[in-house]
Amino acid sequence: MDISIMAPIFKTNFPKDHSPVVAELEKYTNTNIHLEWAANSSYGDKFNITLASGKPPTLMVATDKGASFVNAARSGAFWELGPYLKDYPNLSKANPIVLNNTSIDGKVYGIYRARALGRNAIVYRKDWLENVGLQPPKTIDDFYNMLKAFTNNDPDKNGKNDTYGMVVSKWTGNWAGPLDQISIWFGAPNKWGEDASGKLQPAFLTKEYMDALKFMKKLYDEKLINQDFAVFDTAKYADPVSNGQAGVIVDVADNAGRIEDKIHQAMEKAGKDDKSKQYMDVVGSVNGPKGSRALPTSGYAGMIAVSKSAVKTEKEAAAGADVPR
Repeated sequence: MDISIMAPIFKTNFPKDHSPVVAELEKYTNTNIHLEWAANSSYGDKFNITLASGKPPTLMVATDKGASFVNAARSGAFWELGPYLKDYPNLSKANPIVLNNTSIDGKVYGIYRARALGRNAIVYRKDWLENVGLQPPKTIDDFYNMLKAFTNNDPDKNGKNDTYGMVVSKWTGNWAGPLDQISIWFGAPNKWGEDASGKLQPAFLTKEYMDALKFMKKLYDEKLINQDFAVFDTAKYADPVSNGQAGVIVDVADNAGRIEDKIHQAMEKAGKDDKSKQYMDVVGSVNGPKGSRALPTSGYAGMIAVSKSAVKTEKEAAAGADVPR
């Protein structure tokens, strides 16, 4: 089977067809694969242009459930794959919550690229916490006290007043930035909730969201977060933690591993690396007025959809569906 795949890439040097990895995939799946890479920064435009061309590849990565993908699915550009999932040993194990999140009008048009539903977390300097004599935070007050100690108690033990609690950037994300996560700790709903009369209202109209805003304002006033957060470059979001300026980033849990690697690299370059030492750790959430609440993710980062223009029959669409993971 010949398969062409359009996908986003974050690098400027694109992997070529029949490279060692692709060759192994072809051998494993008994297919001939052609890769059509597009820069992630302009992928949305490329996606729309390719759809409009009338000559789409076999498989297209839809990076989100945006209007163009939704409209294309509704107009019949992609095969509905939901009914086939149960027939395959790998795809039949798909998380029903995530499938529901990816669905359009109750139908599944793409194989989701999985992400942990519980991916959001507090990522913090474990060594700093030990240096200031505190335990991992369990409550919002504990979290505040950690940021205060990281700002005022010389957590890196260099004798200088050169650290602060948490780094915040101008990015607020698709409901995943620090304020969004912290508002959930305070008891705000996940994007939408009910008011006292049972009517639907957005999270930012709730008292709990305002409490989170006041908390963030307190952190700013006490200089426990970077004062330039409103203009801080999102591309450098984690740098203050890996550089030893800030002790916390409220982001995704897997960022801890990336920051840990950077710290070890810097220590190794300085000839001071202890490879057995753990610098970073994570806490999923902290207890607030309504108990332990954490902001979930959607559980996916885009979907792989099968084009009806490139794949003419349902039998052909199903034949290549279950690629082992």
